[in-house]
Amino acid sequence: SIGASAVNVTDAIAIVGNTHAVTITGAIAAADANIIANATSGIVTATMSAASAADIVSGLSNVGTNDVITAEVTDTTITAAQLATLVAKVDNLTLTDNTAAITITGTPATSDVDAIAALTSGAVTATLTADAAVATTLAAITNVGTGDTITFTTNDTSADATDLVALNAKVDTFGVDTVVTVTEAAASIGASAVNVTDAIAIVGN
Repeated sequence: SIGASAVNVTDAIAIVGNTHAVTITGAIAAADANIIANATSGIVTATMSAASAADIVSGLSNVGTNDVITAEVTDTTITAAQLATLVAKVDNLTLTDNTAAITITGTPATSDVDAIAALTSGAVTATLTADAAVATTLAAITNVGTGDTITFTTNDTSADATDLVALNAKVDTFGVDTVVTVTEAAASIGASAVNVTDAIAIVGN
């Protein structure tokens, strides 16, 4: 009932004022949600119809972070830029197939990869933003598992042994050429110093 190009909603907004919140029941096209968001500075609550990442992102240009958007992505390949917008502006994001393998092209933010990994049991393939700290990256990919295919290069010159080992388990291609010092607390070296020796094996002896 929103009408072509959401005209019924935008006409109603024009009557009551363009600062009012708008709630749409049922799914609408991303383009219509975008039109409605442009018509009011109030909070827009809407569910977008399942669509490609590109179509959904095109419907988010006028959507603000205060709006409450639900969207379902049909794609299994998503660009880093699309993913960044989806994570930033969609409150309830799902995948049409939550068992599908997902490929992220480009160089996505680590937190965005973690967000998509939480939505599927399939393998996520991505190259994380390079030149980041080992500890920070490890903390940011709690949803990434050993079945995912992740590439990451650190610029750390010194890294904790346990962190190196844990991150290595999640990263398939791990660039560690800058690491020249491995550190570890005495209480965390592991039996027979295994955490340290494993870390040395990762960065080179």
